[in-house]
Amino acid sequence: MKKLLLNNKCHPYCNQKTTIKKLILNKVKSFKNRIISNNATNNNVLLEHFRKLFSDYNTSNLVNISNDEFKSKIDFYLSEYDARTNLEDESNEFDWGHDHDFGDFQIKGKMADRHIIKLAYFCKLFDINKEYFNNKKVFDIGCWTGGTTLMLCALGANVFAIDTRSKAIEMASFLKDSFGLSEKIKFENRSIYNFNDEKYYDEFDLIYYPGVIYHVSDPVISLRLLYNTCKINGTILIETAGIINDQPLIKFVPGYNKEPKYNHDSKHWEYSRRQWSWFVPSASALYNLIYEAGWREIKVKQTGHKIYAYARKTDFVKIRRDGLSFTEIK
Repeated sequence: MKKLLLNNKCHPYCNQKTTIKKLILNKVKSFKNRIISNNATNNNVLLEHFRKLFSDYNTSNLVNISNDEFKSKIDFYLSEYDARTNLEDESNEFDWGHDHDFGDFQIKGKMADRHIIKLAYFCKLFDINKEYFNNKKVFDIGCWTGGTTLMLCALGANVFAIDTRSKAIEMASFLKDSFGLSEKIKFENRSIYNFNDEKYYDEFDLIYYPGVIYHVSDPVISLRLLYNTCKINGTILIETAGIINDQPLIKFVPGYNKEPKYNHDSKHWEYSRRQWSWFVPSASALYNLIYEAGWREIKVKQTGHKIYAYARKTDFVKIRRDGLSFTEIK
């Protein structure tokens, strides 16, 4: 069909291939928009349920801290914000991660309400029941100030969460303590590459890995390390920026040398998060990365420049160590 409509040599009667191509693309775009619209409508109930659960993290539910003390501590962190971090070390950088309405006051985060939307989208795309998370032991990668972790906890999960930014982990830990969740949540200021340790083997039921894989320099190793921390029959959920291409391609994203710019209105230094992007995959490339790391029953779905993936650790699968940066990896 493609040759018939888009190549005059294949169809001598077709002398308006550009017009026909536009018509086809418009039809496809219209069809996709209808699908997206339907999905959004069907997903509204789940989204509202998640939002309601998250709304319980407000000042009326604080534990062992007054409303004034709570707000004062958060204001202190926000006032200390300084993005003039050396581009080689973002560990001391501080941005509020996700939108949070605390009842008495609200904070807008860099990631808006993606902690709610992405999780609901995973459930919709891969037919995951919201009850699935209850009592699951979850490994949350790249937790920012705890938005995703709190959302997972609200669904009944016990969560171990990490981030490389120490100030973000300090704030996330403060929120955990303020809402009396020390038995349900643990935060650590660590890199994903610190988990090549048998202490963490077969530890988690679910690996939650959204918006991170294109920020790591070694996606294969990251997926294998997470594979090793996952229990047999456990699951991984991945979301990433992606390129639109049918081939298994990965795009290198430059930007390391982009200097931050000073915002005179906010009196803050601002930088593009692309500075820490590395490799952005196509959908089929992401599938192959996941498969090579040992995961099976892989499902990959792309919506524009976002790719979502689901996979399971069905059994222990060996990985070839030739050329791996971690030669001692399990």
